Amino acid sequence: MHEIKLPTTYNYIGAFLTFACELQCSYCLNYQWGAKPKYKQLSSEQWIKGLNRLDVPIDLPVTIQGGEPTLHPGFYKIISGIHKHISIDLLTNACFSLEEFLDKIPPERLRRRSKYASIRVSYHMEQMELAPLVDKVVALLKRHYHIGVWIVDHPRDRKMIKVAQRIMEKEGIDCRIKEFLGVYNDVLYGTYKYPAAVCGEVVSCMCKPSEMLISPDGSVHRCHHHLYNNVDAYAHVLDSHVKLLDSHMECKYLGSCNSCDIKLKTNRYQEFGHCSVDVKSVPRQLDNSS
Repeated sequence: MHEIKLPTTYNYIGAFLTFACELQCSYCLNYQWGAKPKYKQLSSEQWIKGLNRLDVPIDLPVTIQGGEPTLHPGFYKIISGIHKHISIDLLTNACFSLEEFLDKIPPERLRRRSKYASIRVSYHMEQMELAPLVDKVVALLKRHYHIGVWIVDHPRDRKMIKVAQRIMEKEGIDCRIKEFLGVYNDVLYGTYKYPAAVCGEVVSCMCKPSEMLISPDGSVHRCHHHLYNNVDAYAHVLDSHVKLLDSHMECKYLGSCNSCDIKLKTNRYQEFGHCSVDVKSVPRQLDNSS
């Protein structure tokens, strides 16, 4: 099989090992707007074979995520099997066994030169206890893992979020607040390039991606809406030839976009103003440029 070359315009690679998760957060973006992400899962051998085809620069990691990626039965085998020249980031809720994690993943495997941690823990206070999480993260820090905690800034929890952030910072944990995306009490939260595109009239447009999103079954999608709804996959990591999209293509789903795709955020260099997609021919009612 040929190498998979990433366009220079790409900013992110997401490998979704599984959509299984111990948590049932009410605001989970994986299920936004009624999405039902159900896929068969690649084996560890298939994931290793597919990911090792990637021709990527050292500053563009493969972000292993889910669901909760550590629930994939071959998680540790996958991490150890990915070529060492490919950088790896991990998004996790840290519900994994600390002893097993310490035993099977050396700190340097999930470490690279960046302005944010390679292991990014999501703390969801409606589903998780704070004290055990803090103890686990501190234990990993003491063993030199590059780890930090991100908290979703849900408007319902803002007082408690500040308390949790102070506790973590006191323990030397890099704790950052992540913008809440979605609707709460009939108000849409989030900073979006195309605000009406996340919950408006569904129309067609021309859209260009900047991310490679790989589903649990290995299919490649150009955005989170396609991924979570299992529509319009255009390649598979085990295809003999894979050519990633790098131009504007028709999309039929503008108006039901996932918030992750439309929000304004920092790119991998922590420069604000990036959006995962570039949309052309945006209907007037969805265009916020005026």
